[in-house]
Amino acid sequence: MATLHQLLSSDPRAAADCAALLVAGDEVLLVDAGVEMLGATGSLETLRHLVSDHRVHALRADVVARGLAWHAEQHAVALLSDRDWVDRVRAHQRVISWR
Repeated sequence: MATLHQLLSSDPRAAADCAALLVAGDEVLLVDAGVEMLGATGSLETLRHLVSDHRVHALRADVVARGLAWHAEQHAVALLSDRDWVDRVRAHQRVISWR
């Protein structure tokens, strides 16, 4: 059962908790303060290492608002519009939000 994990915090503990529950087919979406992980190289690299078999996205509006678009591009994190976000939620059987 595929799950969309919405990471709403840049707290490394939230990322670690999220990563511990990822299974094949899951996706991670950085939302709100979660996009700040893009600027914290150590946090993002840790997350990307733990989820190397998972797709990592970020909400475009939150990334742009924080001036982190360059970081998203550097780490090959796909940016999603609000509509894309809704589509990702609908495409998954479960959604878990991490704070």
